[in-house]
Amino acid sequence: MRKKLFSVFNTSCLVLTALCAIPAQFCLAQEDDYLTDKEIEQLRTEEGKEPPERIRLLTDFLNARFEHARSVKTGTPYLGKDAKEKSSVKKKGPVPDEKKEAPPDTQSPKSFKAWMAGYLKCLDEISTNVDDFSSVRLLEPKPYLKALKSLGESLEEHQEWLVDIQDKVDRPGKEIFDDARDALRDLLEDVRSNIDELNRQIEAMKESKKSKSSSP
Repeated sequence: MRKKLFSVFNTSCLVLTALCAIPAQFCLAQEDDYLTDKEIEQLRTEEGKEPPERIRLLTDFLNARFEHARSVKTGTPYLGKDAKEKSSVKKKGPVPDEKKEAPPDTQSPKSFKAWMAGYLKCLDEISTNVDDFSSVRLLEPKPYLKALKSLGESLEEHQEWLVDIQDKVDRPGKEIFDDARDALRDLLEDVRSNIDELNRQIEAMKESKKSKSSSP
């Protein structure tokens, strides 16, 4: 009996040791890896690190996840952000050299809850970037202002739809949905605040240029 207990104890210790040997970074990657390889590459480019382009990219990523979540909920397939433009173009004939790329993650269907989880993580990522960039005084604030306005418009559209369906969300995805809705509301407030501040900065820059040009 003692031998059996000792054997079980040793086996348990080996299992725990093996689990502890797994790098924490791998575990975090498994939990937080919601971006595709292509999206990560875009963010890592020099251009992708600049505030205007980074916010524009993250807005695209957020919109994609929102559209996927909406398509699951409504049962309408989402083919990508350029699908409407492509469908409106009448093709005269087949184009053999045309490369058709499938939108990310469509090969493995996800649930509404899974898409909303990715959407929430993207909201958090954008919120962090907006907070970081708010402390940076940009020499050319207009491109960043344009990116923030585009983000704000997307958030307003998302918020309107989320409010419309909030009573139709099943219990399994309710917690994630509520967290995403609250995070969206907070981010939208921050975006509007940053837009107001950038407008003030731009006006101040204009006044400064005027005073310099009018001074003898």
